[in-house]
Amino acid sequence: EGVEDIVAEADLLWAVLLRRIGKLSRTYGFERVEVPLLEDMRLYEQFYKSSPKELSKLISAQLPGKIACVRGDFLPSVLRAYYQHKVYEKSPLSKWSYGGFTLRQGHEALVSEYKFGFEVFGAFNHLTEAQVIGGVWEFLQNLGLKDVTLEINHIGQEDCQAAYGQTLFDFLHGKKYQLCDDCNEHLTGRILNVFRCDNIDCQALLSEAPAVLDFLDEESRKHFTNILEALDELGIPYQLNPLYAGSDGHSRTNLAIKYKYKNETFILGEGGYHEGLMQRLCGKSHCCFGFVSNLSKIKFLIEANKTTVSK
Repeated sequence: EGVEDIVAEADLLWAVLLRRIGKLSRTYGFERVEVPLLEDMRLYEQFYKSSPKELSKLISAQLPGKIACVRGDFLPSVLRAYYQHKVYEKSPLSKWSYGGFTLRQGHEALVSEYKFGFEVFGAFNHLTEAQVIGGVWEFLQNLGLKDVTLEINHIGQEDCQAAYGQTLFDFLHGKKYQLCDDCNEHLTGRILNVFRCDNIDCQALLSEAPAVLDFLDEESRKHFTNILEALDELGIPYQLNPLYAGSDGHSRTNLAIKYKYKNETFILGEGGYHEGLMQRLCGKSHCCFGFVSNLSKIKFLIEANKTTVSK
């Protein structure tokens, strides 16, 4: 229970979605990469360093000499593969696409979701970044999900985040009794994770918090201006959300594509720079930017809305 098959002949919507992702990858020049179903648990321990609760949701297996876990996310494996195979020595620019099922332990049953994503490595600029965002936006628009919104923020490099984190801590420390238990834990960990909390009371309190944009250095400000101008030129609408932060390890541009259905907001995908994660997982930083989306969630919303998707 909780896992599923994809039989394209029996489910035409799955067939259309997978075909369109393949076309999107080819159109924008992304090379397919396949990563294994099992990874060394130590990789995930580093990936979830500031979110240890996520480790308890992974499905692990004791192997000779080590503990392995079933793929719960793609990003750790994708970054590990780029570094381990020394792709950076062979190509100044790499554009990868990936997709498949992830598996986690839910409250009562397994949770299997089909995710896909794009990651760019090496020498690239804000135009390539905007191209990735534009490709995903076009993909969702063509599926009939017209009410999607793109929220974007810039959280700077590690120095900017450290300075902002201290200011945010000072703001929240005296109000910690108004925060949920998870947010109080974030005060002693990655404090930016408080912005990922869905608790209404926490969100109301955070609406008065100082914005990270006021703590950006000149280089980060220029980069953010460039990416916003590139999105304007591509005709992609966006909403500035100075109180949005991606998951741990994200830096610079952070974005989320959201969809509201029956008073509930679904996050269809998130993107950002991942060189901090690369440094943590592999011990060396490489410039990389990517976006990961949940195709299972997208399929659910298309069916719930009874949207007709052409072949």
